[in-house]
Formats: sequence, C-alpha cells, structure tokens
Amino acid sequence: MVEIFDDDYIKDLMNKCLATVSDNYNQEHRHYHNLTHIENMFHEVSNLDFELNQNELIVLCLATIFHDAVYDTQQPDRDNVLQSIKFFETTISDLKIVEQLQEINPQIIPLVRNFIGSTIGHNHNAYSIEIVVEGFN
Repeated sequence: MVEIFDDDYIKDLMNKCLATVSDNYNQEHRHYHNLTHIENMFHEVSNLDFELNQNELIVLCLATIFHDAVYDTQQPDRDNVLQSIKFFETTISDLKIVEQLQEINPQIIPLVRNFIGSTIGHNHNAYSIEIVVEGFN
C-alpha cells in the first residue's frame, strides 16, 4: 500500500508497520478512522504541492499509519492519541525496527511522536507537517 517511496528498504519498513496496525483499522466500530482513511491520507501525502525529503516523508508516513491506531469511541480523543503513540512505540520495538529508524535519522521516532501528539482534536493541518520539516532543521 505504501507506494510513496522508491527505496524498497523504506517501503518494506512502512508496509511492515501498516500490516501490523491494519487489524486496528479494520475494527467493526470504525466508520471513518479505517484503512480507507489511511489510504486517502497517503494519497494526500503523495500529492503535496511541496517537496519533502526522505526523512520527512518517513515521519509523515509513520505518523499517518499510527495516528489513529487506537480509536475507542468511549475514550477522550487525547487518550486515543496517547495510546496511539504508545502503540507506535510498542510496534516498532516488536518489529525490531527501532535501530533501523535511528540509523536512518535519530530524529524520526521523536518527530513521529510529536506529529501524532499534534493530532489531538484532529488537528491534521499544515502546522503538523511543519513540525516534521522543522524537526530536521
């Protein structure tokens, strides 16, 4: 599904993450925060009207994959976002890709956390993308 990257190594990392989280997005109670939502967001990322370097794109794609990984309609949005961050951390640890991501760039993991955290209140906007871009400057 993650066809944004030319690099097969990066594409493989993203697809591993997506495969791990796909069951969450396929839960019965999800009507909007599902895999179609993630596909639509990837489409938006691939059609941005400005260029992102590979590190920025990795952060944006990981944040896209994990930003709604935990979505319980009975919980406050903030709790869902915090649990999604924890799910991201657990998943990359379980997949044993923490070192790989750190080797690519040590700022990737903290920036993904920040980006996901910026979605509290569903604040998906240009400001969130700026968090990623400025994180590498």
